[in-house]
Amino acid sequence: MKTAIIMGCGSLGQYAIKTWPTTLKIHAISRSLPALHNQSHITWHRQNLQSSSLLESHNPLAHILASSPWINFWLPPHTKDYLQILKSIVDNLGAHTLFTFVSSTSIFGLQEKLILEDTLPDPQSENAQLLVDAETYIKNTLRRYHIIRLAGLVDEIRHPVYFLDKKSPLQDGHVGVNLIHSFDAVSFIYHLANSKKFKRQNIITNLACSTHLPKNVFYKKIALSKNISAPDYTNQEYCQIFSKNIACNYLWSKYRYQLKYLHVC
Repeated sequence: MKTAIIMGCGSLGQYAIKTWPTTLKIHAISRSLPALHNQSHITWHRQNLQSSSLLESHNPLAHILASSPWINFWLPPHTKDYLQILKSIVDNLGAHTLFTFVSSTSIFGLQEKLILEDTLPDPQSENAQLLVDAETYIKNTLRRYHIIRLAGLVDEIRHPVYFLDKKSPLQDGHVGVNLIHSFDAVSFIYHLANSKKFKRQNIITNLACSTHLPKNVFYKKIALSKNISAPDYTNQEYCQIFSKNIACNYLWSKYRYQLKYLHVC
């Protein structure tokens, strides 16, 4: 790949920009521009994303979207007109365009078992259902796609521990965490899209690291290391029965990808 589009270039997209080779020309589409956006290989497009205007002839993005060999659709599912925006892009792709769609392991709900690639989704929220609907439309419409279901993102700046309510007791302390480092998320996506073998395959896979400690153990440990208030859980007991344990042991054998962050903290 020589050029790529990142549609919905938020924190994950900006991590990709830092990580992917500078030989890749990137068109970054976002509602707002980052503080630093003067990289020579990046063209930023500030766009109020609406399905009705994306592909109109007067929109400079219309030609870029129609001619790009690789489109990354990374919009969050709570975006207004989410499915309509996705469909407007998918319906106008060229036959040889690779469409990489970032989904989420939240589509599996709280199934109390090991989650594999072929595990059926069980969405239990509106956003999760939107992702399932988007995946279905992509599979039924496109000839070339990668659907990557990411676990919760962790990196040097972001961590779920910062968003937990520290005031009220939280439920499900026995539930295991499912996380992935942002570096591995964007590196795995790039690896598949730029592999002679995998870029020609339609792929649907999950991506999580091997850290599956119970929440009431994991987040207290993290809070202590970051010197912040630890969340309180109603269930303080250590439990070996975790709900929704996302498997990652096939990543090397199937996709020849080795996680840099096999465990996260």
